[in-house]
Amino acid sequence: MYKIEEISEIVESLQKPELRDINRYTPGKPIEEVQRELGLERVIKLGSNENLFSPPQGVIEAISREAKQVNYYPDDAIYYLTRKLASKLNVSEEQITWGSGTVEIIRMFSLAFISPGDIAVVGAPSFGIYDYEFKLQGGEVVRVPLKEDYTYDLETMLKEVNDRKAKVVVLCSPNNPTGTIIREGELKDFLRGIKGDTIVILDEAYFELVTDPEYHDGVKLLKEYPLMIVMRTMSKAYGLAGLRVGYSISHPEIAKVLNKVRLPFNLSRIAQAAALAALDEEEFVKKYREAISKERERLAGELRGLGLKFIPTQTNFIAIEVGDDLKISEKLKRKGFIVRPGSQFSLPGFIRVTISPDPNINDEFLRALKGSLEGES
Repeated sequence: MYKIEEISEIVESLQKPELRDINRYTPGKPIEEVQRELGLERVIKLGSNENLFSPPQGVIEAISREAKQVNYYPDDAIYYLTRKLASKLNVSEEQITWGSGTVEIIRMFSLAFISPGDIAVVGAPSFGIYDYEFKLQGGEVVRVPLKEDYTYDLETMLKEVNDRKAKVVVLCSPNNPTGTIIREGELKDFLRGIKGDTIVILDEAYFELVTDPEYHDGVKLLKEYPLMIVMRTMSKAYGLAGLRVGYSISHPEIAKVLNKVRLPFNLSRIAQAAALAALDEEEFVKKYREAISKERERLAGELRGLGLKFIPTQTNFIAIEVGDDLKISEKLKRKGFIVRPGSQFSLPGFIRVTISPDPNINDEFLRALKGSLEGES
């Protein structure tokens, strides 16, 4: 028998070498955890960029109907949802891959395409799951710092891609955690500049929330640039974060490979039913987009009035410069507001805050932020 004190050392020696220098991705804290921790009755979560509108009635009814069928496995082909999305996006059904959120799409890609020693180029900071998944498969991640205005340094990224013959480059636009975008002309120039067989992952998780007229639509670029995977999600504008529905659109040959490693039944019956209903809720998405656009503009004005710097955003979150982000995040948590300290994703000095479509919540947050910065505990 092994001694208890030996187990840690044994497990350390048995695990994949790639895991020894990797920490698990840390998501934002749920409301329930903060309530338990601090004994607060009311907590407002502004840390995970969720849609703070309640789901539309049509989605709730679809979930309720499907609940009676959860004793059966879901449709692994995801037939009706795939057909409906393909029609909506004007793509073939063979181009679509479904994931439990776009994080699973990244994992599928890594399993299917990344071998030890392969080079992956990413912006820094950006969504941390890219680094995690690529390194897990033994890939070498090249992190290219953002420019002074917190946008992608596409010139340097392109040089790294070509010089290192990268297997993949990831462009997150709008970028998380900064909220900045790549404009269509810049994106096309970047794609034209790739010399080898590098796959481009274009993460458009916040696609529906962008109002800048120069923003890209990656799906429309696929015919010209077939070595590209466009990722989108139903967690943000469609309000299904709790059901984990993400998808990618790519050339059918890429989709075929991704689907080889897709877990069987990875989208539950309820997730499929809710997503199918959500695709009909264009008015819900429009209302949310308009509310977020209005509030992020108003919030920007209020922050300027307080003398605070922030990164201009095209998303439902905003990065605000506060100095000691860990200290301010903790103070805000004790006031009942969950935000993310930028130090968690290589953006020290900033907090990342979800913008509520409700002006009253944003005003409450601003008062709490002002108090925290002025020394209130």
